[in-house]
Amino acid sequence: MNTHRIILSITVVAIVVFVLFSRPSITGYVATETHYQNLDITVDESQQLDLSWQTAPSKLLAVSLSGQVQGTGLVNVYFVAGQNKWLVYSNKQKRDRSMTSITGLATNELAVTQGKTINKIETVEDDYLAVPEVFQNQCIESCSLDRTVFTTEKVKLEVIIEPGTNLNINEIRYATLKK
Repeated sequence: MNTHRIILSITVVAIVVFVLFSRPSITGYVATETHYQNLDITVDESQQLDLSWQTAPSKLLAVSLSGQVQGTGLVNVYFVAGQNKWLVYSNKQKRDRSMTSITGLATNELAVTQGKTINKIETVEDDYLAVPEVFQNQCIESCSLDRTVFTTEKVKLEVIIEPGTNLNINEIRYATLKK
């Protein structure tokens, strides 16, 4: 009887130690589709770009952009859906930083049209600088979007750009749930 208690106690302790130190996780599979579209849009003033689909995706999971900034002014691009706003790209960099970029995870069904010009300019804090650069698949806050938000067809890219700076958006990628 005592032998069984000792073996049971050792087994329980071993399981607890294993769970504490192995940090197990539960993973699930979410069926997604990633779509890519070439855009070749140049923006030289703050404005909204309207995004629309011939057939709206059921759930939008991520948005990323590739392109190039010319000039040393600040460029921020936001993905906007209703009252929600996520930063997709910024050329703002911390001075003396070692990491160069954050990348993430998008059919020709997507239509991007220039919307209204907006009167917004954002500035760079003292310990940051705005840099001209080529960027690939940038998605700062839009790498993993809240799936419950995107049942609407009206979404926008809001480009806030300092005068004298140009942004060329070469490609947009977006991930959706498989239907």
